[in-house]
Amino acid sequence: MNHPREERLALAAAGDLPAFSAWQVRRHLAVCAECRTTVEAYVQMRVELSALPVPEAPAKLAASILARV
Repeated sequence: MNHPREERLALAAAGDLPAFSAWQVRRHLAVCAECRTTVEAYVQMRVELSALPVPEAPAKLAASILARV
């Protein structure tokens, strides 16, 4: 069985594949538990990362950058 590359599975989990490529991956996932597990892990990782707080930029960052331009 030819498995999709890891990058393609990650893109599929994010919904970032073109329609035909997404269809090919979905077709493969229908018969491959190993790749389904990988895609589910990527989906879970996206959920967990989105729950992390967004860090604040240092207060004087913009002024510091502009001073160097």
